Amino acid sequence: MTTGDCLVVQRTDGLFAVYKVWANGARQPVKNHIRDRRAAWQTAHTLLAPGGESVYFKEAGEPDSAIRPEPDRQE
Repeated sequence: MTTGDCLVVQRTDGLFAVYKVWANGARQPVKNHIRDRRAAWQTAHTLLAPGGESVYFKEAGEPDSAIRPEPDRQE
C-alpha cells in the first residue's frame, strides 16, 4: 500500500471499516460500521482521489502481512 490508497477491514463483529493510508503507512479511520463489503469498497474507491490507486482488504484478526488487493466491486 502507498500513500493515498485505502484499506477495508472486516471487523470481528462482521461490519466493515475504511481507512485512508497516509505517509509512512499511517492509517486514518474514515468510516466505520459499514454493513456490507461492497458498500465498504465503494466508499474506499471514492476516497482514492487524490493520489490513491488501489483498495486493499484484510480481516481484523489477520496480521498486516495478510493485506491483499480488494477486487473491483463496482458491478
